Amino acid sequence: SHMVEEGRWAYQETITDDDVDSEARNAYGWLRAPWNLNPSKHVTRYHKICGVDSAYNNDWPDCENHHYALKSITEYSEYQPYMAYQAHGSVHSLVGGTSGCYQWYDKFKDSVGLEQLNNLLIDKSFSLLRGAWREGLCESPEYCSSDTPEGECKLLCKGCDSETFSKQQLAEYAGQFWLNETDYNDLIKEQMVREV
Repeated sequence: SHMVEEGRWAYQETITDDDVDSEARNAYGWLRAPWNLNPSKHVTRYHKICGVDSAYNNDWPDCENHHYALKSITEYSEYQPYMAYQAHGSVHSLVGGTSGCYQWYDKFKDSVGLEQLNNLLIDKSFSLLRGAWREGLCESPEYCSSDTPEGECKLLCKGCDSETFSKQQLAEYAGQFWLNETDYNDLIKEQMVREV
């Protein structure tokens, strides 16, 4: 379950947000990002990206990162992105990680290839759903009950209800869904977007 079982946060329950219009809750009602469809009522941590140690494991920000930012950067336009990524961003993937990638492996390992799929998922899985939600390409379900199977409570792809994607839809999704980095045919790309 990846629930925290030791230390200060052991068995800590996430609080609920009963305001269905709130953007600070997921479909299960837990105070989480709307794209985070983790059904657990407990604080959870994965420490891996799709079951694999992340390249970020060696990128924990240190005093040197912060010292550089405070002493060497003089322009806010340079300071803000530096602090967001080099001095902070990797903490999210190191502590939180990602899970639930097994369905992607099961469905696409043969058509995409295991090595390529690993590279794509490890590189993008942490930001994939967040980015798609923020760009308005998908939306969270309004509500999922605690007994809704995990695979049935997922983000809803806007435009995925049509039988096939238009070239424009595919191009729009491809940039967010890392598919422009593959050389696979449009049908495989479309299937990948619909699955995610």
